[in-house]
Amino acid sequence: MQTPRPQYWFDVTLGKSNVHLSNTCNTDQNTVGIRVYIGSRIAENMLPYLESRKIEIEAELGETLTWNPNPDNRDKVITLIKTTDFGNERQVDDALDWLVQKTIHFRTVFAKIIRQYQPTT
Repeated sequence: MQTPRPQYWFDVTLGKSNVHLSNTCNTDQNTVGIRVYIGSRIAENMLPYLESRKIEIEAELGETLTWNPNPDNRDKVITLIKTTDFGNERQVDDALDWLVQKTIHFRTVFAKIIRQYQPTT
């Protein structure tokens, strides 16, 4: 775990360099989210690998994910977003509970699949 900082994201490791989970909070858009963040150093190989396992990943998570919403970016992401109302304390509590549960579930699913990754040489 890392020390929390005043930023809109919080990262969680997945056991491999250049790929991690990133929890996000956007008060302008009233959303919380989780993303698999794939750094540009491995994105060219890791994103296609994960996409090749998309059906399995989404089935295990029970969610339809957004895959690479910004294809022109060098870093790649896979996201799941939840809308909330930051002016409503109950909705904020529900959104944070959702984020914690999804982070645990994402870490379990993605860490297992990433451990199985065999880079091509």
